[in-house]
Amino acid sequence: VVALDGNLNDDWSYETYAVYGETKLEQENFNNLIRKNFAQSFDAVKDGNGSIVCRDAAARAAGCVPTSVFGYGAVNPAASAWFNTNSRSTSTIKQEVVNASVANSALFELPAGMVGFAAGTEFRHEQSDSTPDAFAATGATFLNALQEEHGKFNVKEAFAEITAPIVSDLFLVQDLTMDAAIRVADYSSTGNATSWKTGLDWTLNDEIRVRSTYSVALRAPN
Repeated sequence: VVALDGNLNDDWSYETYAVYGETKLEQENFNNLIRKNFAQSFDAVKDGNGSIVCRDAAARAAGCVPTSVFGYGAVNPAASAWFNTNSRSTSTIKQEVVNASVANSALFELPAGMVGFAAGTEFRHEQSDSTPDAFAATGATFLNALQEEHGKFNVKEAFAEITAPIVSDLFLVQDLTMDAAIRVADYSSTGNATSWKTGLDWTLNDEIRVRSTYSVALRAPN
């Protein structure tokens, strides 16, 4: 994060920042069952010499080790090595944000007080890449056959908000303030989206305050 803020003059302040974030995940699943190999290992018979072997001749030639699943310690390490594998997947998530805004808490004066204003712009870029274990992705193992996923989008936004005191120091109205805000966004994936809100902040006295807001908010799918 790199940020800079300060005052342009006695009335206007500014804030700007840039953010870069990256998360890398490496996941390894130990002893992921290979379905076909387990079936071959479990399908055991006696050969002509009375030895227990895998029934499938091709599997025997490939190194199949017979096993039983009944009883403590029935699965020996050699059989386990035949029908288990370690599956490794990786994923990376990246985000970049650049934001700049200005604000003035005393834009001009109304009979009930000063009007506040703020506006700014923002750019955001999101990217996600997921690469599952190539063998597990075939569906040959116990894990779900997840496939590669790669996606990204960016959004450009502009926003503004205003706070205006309407009346003050009346019967049952210590302060009555209106606020409004709008945010216009342009998503690379879905196009334009406009979100806005308007509301009232009514202070009856030092003990009671009522707020009411009506808003419409839109977000694009990731």
